[in-house]
Amino acid sequence: MKKSSPDYKTLNYFNEQIFDLSKSDREVAILGGAILEGFLYEFLKDVLVDSNFQKVKGLFDYPKPLSSFGNMLSLAFAFGHLSEEDFRGINSLKKIRNRAAHTMQTGDNDEFSFTDKYFRNCLNDFYPELDMTGFPDEIRDEVVGDVDKLIDNNARAVYRILFNYCVVGILGRKRRTSRITPPLAKIVRE
Repeated sequence: MKKSSPDYKTLNYFNEQIFDLSKSDREVAILGGAILEGFLYEFLKDVLVDSNFQKVKGLFDYPKPLSSFGNMLSLAFAFGHLSEEDFRGINSLKKIRNRAAHTMQTGDNDEFSFTDKYFRNCLNDFYPELDMTGFPDEIRDEVVGDVDKLIDNNARAVYRILFNYCVVGILGRKRRTSRITPPLAKIVRE
């Protein structure tokens, strides 16, 4: 499976789609998950060692170790490329994407919705780590300790906050992380 390479243009497009009321919450969740998976793919592709012994590209093909969103996320976290907060946020979005993509109903009603209990639970799993710095005081004061109020006010905005938080986490790590040089390459050069 060929993974897409997201860029800032893609990210801006997605953020516009979140507030397009003609799009369903299910469409937004699936699109957001795909874009986030693409950013994670690009990040791992850039930090993994490509050599004659093991080609990076092949690791992402099915049924190889990095052929799924969950496997890419687990590996990035296991090797210290993502913080616990980044992992928790991305994992929450992955769960929401999976729920949107693989279920016909959510349990609360017949349509997938960001206001459903499942979405609220995913956000509450992540929310304790969410930094509210920079939010307007009136929003921060009303929301701190009660994610449900924010979801009730604008559920898509909550999804957008979490999505952008995760993308910034990946891009920030990408800037600070470089590809590891394989030990054999050092020996050959000397």
